[in-house]
Amino acid sequence: MTLLSRPAFAQIGGDVGPRRGLSLGPRAAYFRPKGADKGQWGAGGQVRFHFNPEWAFEGSVDFRRDSYGGTKVDVMPIQASLLAYLLPPGYSAIPYLIAGGGWYYTKVVSGASEFRFGPHAG
Repeated sequence: MTLLSRPAFAQIGGDVGPRRGLSLGPRAAYFRPKGADKGQWGAGGQVRFHFNPEWAFEGSVDFRRDSYGGTKVDVMPIQASLLAYLLPPGYSAIPYLIAGGGWYYTKVVSGASEFRFGPHAG
């Protein structure tokens, strides 16, 4: 009974918006390679450190396997990003700008591999 009588989180003035400090978590990403008929989901993880309510750093890594005919290609993006939050804390929606760079490890399962760098923004 005591659980039913407790006020909702929003009613007790809990933190809304990004929290300071370190957070870890899984992530899912949908990829559709250039020239592909369809995309697919990939799994990964991320770590995010909030310097203050306006700025954060994020590191992430994902993994996916693409197939082109009978050839399988493994792709592992390793990304570092800076996030700038657009609204002050207290809003239930938290839009942000993101920019950074990524190192993309690509390996053809039957042969060659390469690392390439590319910027990203959103």
